[in-house]
Amino acid sequence: MKLYLFRHGEAEAAVAGDAERHLTQAGSRRNRATAALFMQRGVAVELALVSPYVRAHETAADLAAELGNLAFQESHLLTPDADVSGIIEFLEQTPAGSTLLVGHNPLLSRLLSLLVAGETAACPGLETSELACLSLDVVAPGCGQIDYRLRA
Repeated sequence: MKLYLFRHGEAEAAVAGDAERHLTQAGSRRNRATAALFMQRGVAVELALVSPYVRAHETAADLAAELGNLAFQESHLLTPDADVSGIIEFLEQTPAGSTLLVGHNPLLSRLLSLLVAGETAACPGLETSELACLSLDVVAPGCGQIDYRLRA
């Protein structure tokens, strides 16, 4: 399985609630630039999931604009403080050969580290507008390999 983790772009300062924060213009531009680098790799995504937060949806729209007709499904498993075990359980059950997750830290950085190093704080975290590509024969802690990381 190929797993693509994309952290949302730079967001505006906190407003009434964290879930309602929008991307900055710079965040959207960087998302599109990273997506363009991703597109150059000729990747086909079978399943795309996005956090319910506004900035994640805006990031998904930036990705879809660059990658073509990519349909995202919203998932509460991708909120910032969600439990990584929920995502791992979901991935174990999905038949998709390639999955793109658009979400937040600390969740995505914890997931990356757990899948690659077997613990949640061992790998460098994802920056805003950064994509990490992992190869997994088995979806389990310590069983993933980072193929590449992209950030424009």
